[in-house]
Amino acid sequence: MEGVGKPALDTEGLVEEFGSAALDTEGPVEEVERAALDTEGLVEEVGSTAVDREGLVEGVGSPELDTEGLEEEVGRAALDTEGLIEGVGRAALDAEGLVEEVGRAALDTEGLVEEVGRAAFDTEGAALDTEGLVEGVGSAVLDTEGLEEEVRRAALDTEGLVEGVGKAALDTEGLVEKVRRAALDTEGLVEGVGIAVLDTDGLVEEVGSAALDTEGLVEEVGRAASDTDGLVEEVGSAAVDTEGLVEEVGSAVLDTEWLVEGVGRAALDTEGLMEGVRRAALDTEGLMEGVGSAVLDTERLVEGVGSAALDSEGLVEGVGSAALDTEGLVEGVGRAALDTEGLMEGVGSAVLDTERLVEGVGSAALDSEGLVEGVGSAALDTEGLVEGVGRAALDTGGLVEEVGRTALDIEGLVEGVGSAALDTGQLVEGVG
Repeated sequence: MEGVGKPALDTEGLVEEFGSAALDTEGPVEEVERAALDTEGLVEEVGSTAVDREGLVEGVGSPELDTEGLEEEVGRAALDTEGLIEGVGRAALDAEGLVEEVGRAALDTEGLVEEVGRAAFDTEGAALDTEGLVEGVGSAVLDTEGLEEEVRRAALDTEGLVEGVGKAALDTEGLVEKVRRAALDTEGLVEGVGIAVLDTDGLVEEVGSAALDTEGLVEEVGRAASDTDGLVEEVGSAAVDTEGLVEEVGSAVLDTEWLVEGVGRAALDTEGLMEGVRRAALDTEGLMEGVGSAVLDTERLVEGVGSAALDSEGLVEGVGSAALDTEGLVEGVGRAALDTEGLMEGVGSAVLDTERLVEGVGSAALDSEGLVEGVGSAALDTEGLVEGVGRAALDTGGLVEEVGRTALDIEGLVEGVGSAALDTGQLVEGVG
């Protein structure tokens, strides 16, 4: 473990610090001033905090946290025992997850964290363990199975990947990417323009404040409340029920099995996620990106700029009206749609089958086994990936990063400069 002060390292974990820190045998703690860690959780603080054996609270002064819930402070973050939160200026990491932060980072024995300025290593004394990897500024890391794609921005672990334009953190099962806007949970993910959150089995990345509960997560630009099983995202006020969540730009109601995405923000349920660059919704199995409003149920979703219809197995995205069969999907002008197994991103129009995807500058066709990428881009097979000159296509096994817009399937993901969709397993963050 490399420290800037005098850290202590336990055989099971490690602590990275900038002053003094205490390390528990199960995990590490990284702190900007001081931090306390209990055997099950950890606390990250900027002043003084108390931690409960099952959870933790991060506060501006000294808040308390219940073992089943959490309290999120605007400007800081709290992390539960199973997940993690990324904060601006400080971070905490438990033995099961990890946190990436602007300035310093901590790494546990199962994962790893890459940081701008200094780095922490696992007990084997390497920047990369067999299950994970660290991605640095201006470099990229490749996992044991796959590939390395970087334009100063790509990292991949065995299960997922994180890309950072400044710093990145990655745990053994997931990862966090932050260019001030990306988060991914184990089942889904949320991509925002400035903020992002991720649930307990993944991680949370934030550029202001974020709170994470044991089962779900909350993303907020001002304030947020989270219950144990759901989450609420709001720019004004919002309430969340235990099984679902509500997202609003004015007023919105979401029942436990559904959710609504408004113009300007995004909501995420426990199993799925929503991506909003002011226009995206995603259900648990698929996702759709829109430019106005979107509605999504637990199994599918429909996004329309005017009107759209969605059947129970697929989804339709239109600039006027579009039709989609139960197994595939149609992507309209200037947006992207993704089916359960594949995805499609178009600048004009494109059609994509359930297993693959096609990206076109005008129009493209794709067969069920491969994929075709149109004018000025590239084609990618199921096991690798291709990076295009403006757009990209991504198969289920790999990922593609593009400089315009992207699409992502449930097994891979791509993050764009404008809008992006991301799958459960991996993700890529673009130049933006």
